[in-house]
Amino acid sequence: MRAKILLLLLLISPCFAQSRGERIDQLIAENQLQAAQKEVTAWLAAEPENPEAHMRQGHVLYLMGEEVQDPAEAARLRREARASWLKAKQLGCRDALMEQMLAVVPEDGSLGQRYSHNPEAEQAMLAGERAFQHHQWEEAIVCYDRALAVEPNLYEAVLFKGDAYLHQGSADQALACYREAVDLDPNRETAFRYWGNTLLKQGDSQAALDRYLEAIVAEPYSRVAWERGLMRWSEATGADLRIPKIDPPTSLEGDNIQVDPDAPTMAAWLTYGLTRAVWKNEKFGRQYPGQPYRHSLAEEVEALTSVVKVADELQASGKLSATDPDLELVRELHQKGLLEAFILLTRPDRGIALDYEDYRRANRARLVEFLRLYVVH
Repeated sequence: MRAKILLLLLLISPCFAQSRGERIDQLIAENQLQAAQKEVTAWLAAEPENPEAHMRQGHVLYLMGEEVQDPAEAARLRREARASWLKAKQLGCRDALMEQMLAVVPEDGSLGQRYSHNPEAEQAMLAGERAFQHHQWEEAIVCYDRALAVEPNLYEAVLFKGDAYLHQGSADQALACYREAVDLDPNRETAFRYWGNTLLKQGDSQAALDRYLEAIVAEPYSRVAWERGLMRWSEATGADLRIPKIDPPTSLEGDNIQVDPDAPTMAAWLTYGLTRAVWKNEKFGRQYPGQPYRHSLAEEVEALTSVVKVADELQASGKLSATDPDLELVRELHQKGLLEAFILLTRPDRGIALDYEDYRRANRARLVEFLRLYVVH
């Protein structure tokens, strides 16, 4: 990931009545790092426990590390940047960009190879980074093309070239680059999201929505795909976003099935816990021989489907007169063939998430359809 340019791109925003943090963001975006450092130092002197100040100190230190030529000094600055981000997190900051940076920068401050194992492509990409940071858009494009001449399928080179075109004012060429990056790797969210951002700026909110939904399908468990994609679209258009949820009145705790005796549809929901118990004790071992038990997509689908089947049987026999919103939602999703998408996108745990890639491979359109019908309002 291009961490430095990611910072610059995400912090560039029009500022009018600026807060202190926004002023620092603007200085960072303009590569005025010394001025930004002076601002953030004064902020921390006045408010030493302010998480936003510590977060921005991390951004400034990281970018300063990218400017120095001495590898040891660069690593030291990156370590200090990481310490500032961790302090911000400790104080309660929950920023998606900061989380990304923490994931990118190792504890020792080293970065190693960033883009390619091919030395020529790597050097061209680093030269493009330097040109981009100094707003030398044409030079950056030349560098990214040089990297692509050596490694034609280098996702970052195509993506970053699109960014340079966009800042140069060539939106159509930027969009072409984003489309090309998507073709290279449709399971990375960044190109979809940048594509959507460009369309949104052009006023094509519907096409932008399509790209933002595809970004989520590419990486559904990335906060950035949601917060800096679909949520940006929601804020720009005024549309509501609501994640549908269910809260089954029965669950599997260890080897025990917990049931809410006051639930009007308890008899139907009881099968949810029973089905999951069968999977844990018997069926998982048959379906996935040799693997330790985990909560799987297949288990959750069967457990929820069993609730619908039993409820339908009880209603048909007159033994179940009441229903509940959770049951109706599960029934509707089951009828539309969207139950798997619902589970993977709104109810994943670590076990279920392992089944996402296999499902997406043949069902990308269903995942987009679920988001469009049930999340966007």
